[in-house]
Amino acid sequence: MAAKINIVEPAMPTPININSDRLIDFYQRNEQIEKYQEKFKGLTIHKHYKGKVLKNKLGECYQISDNKKIEIIKPNHHRVKQKLLLDLKAIAGIAETTENNLRREGIRSITQLAKHGRYGNDAKNYINYIKCKDAVKIYEQLSSRFTSTSPLLLANSAFFNLSDFAFIDIETLGLSEVPLFLIGIATFKKDYLITNQIFVRELKEEKAALHFLGELLQGKQAIGTFNGKTFDVPFIRRRMERHDLKHEIKLPHFDMKYLSQRAFSNLVFDFKLSTLERKLFNVERVNDVSGFEIPYYYKTYLKTLLSD
Repeated sequence: MAAKINIVEPAMPTPININSDRLIDFYQRNEQIEKYQEKFKGLTIHKHYKGKVLKNKLGECYQISDNKKIEIIKPNHHRVKQKLLLDLKAIAGIAETTENNLRREGIRSITQLAKHGRYGNDAKNYINYIKCKDAVKIYEQLSSRFTSTSPLLLANSAFFNLSDFAFIDIETLGLSEVPLFLIGIATFKKDYLITNQIFVRELKEEKAALHFLGELLQGKQAIGTFNGKTFDVPFIRRRMERHDLKHEIKLPHFDMKYLSQRAFSNLVFDFKLSTLERKLFNVERVNDVSGFEIPYYYKTYLKTLLSD
């Protein structure tokens, strides 16, 4: 298959009551598309992005990969254990008022709570999870007791091996009841970050792409996303159901948007990923396409296929 990426502007309905900023965005998008149309005219996906065709029992999709060696910073497990043992509310039945009463009795850690008549057995089980670094069990306990913004959840992530994680992101044609066309997957192998973009060259390839993701996640212990609890993972589940795929996504899920809202509320104001990149890492995106615009680009690509 030789899908071309000539860019032709899709039909756009006449704007009604559109604000001036959105109208400016519309014209800027037209200019950008014309620039890319000239730059990539006649090229195929396969020539521009050096990837490979993925084949499984449900069809084909296209994989674009990249490997990058990175410096791995190893967490201090002793400090993680200390942090996990300080909050009494990690134990079922203990809310803030009860925690305050227990502290007045001199119980200031879950280790001391292990001798308590009512909460002792649950405390001992939790302590055992921490001693064994049973990351999944600790996650199950913490996620039943705290919200997704809890620093304890982030601390617990240190007990997972990096190779256990799959970091995922998707691009879709809309917010619901529409196909997805790109799945980004980042994994670690030793000191290498491996990124794979699973591209749906035609919408009929969505099912094969989702099956590939489902199989990959079966070998992982945890998921990392940015706003994935609200959008990406529920969207993936719905599309899998739409295609009658039986994969289940029930892995521990670390959503960095929620964790960032707790950790950096004094530094940023909107918690967009691009804002966090700029404020925390001094990374400025160049020639970036906004999330709002991405479906237009893909629809343009599909229109190009139909016109060839």
